[in-house]
Amino acid sequence: SFKHGYVHDSISNYEVIIGNGDVITCSKYTNSDLYHSLPGSFGSLGICTKATMKCLPCKQFVKVFAKVHNTSDDCISHMASIQ
Repeated sequence: SFKHGYVHDSISNYEVIIGNGDVITCSKYTNSDLYHSLPGSFGSLGICTKATMKCLPCKQFVKVFAKVHNTSDDCISHMASIQ
């Protein structure tokens, strides 16, 4: 939004699996080149497996929920059911 920025502006760090299979964490201070390049890379720099996000207060008519998927098949099935 114009007030809070893009979604990636509220993320303080990412856990990423990079091309050689290493799992690394990146933030503004650690692996900052990857941290700033990851948004908009469409998975070409690595696969994001975890992100720490700053939450903002919601207005009364905003619905927010989180769904945890234990397998990729569960995630794909859920995404297909809501489209």
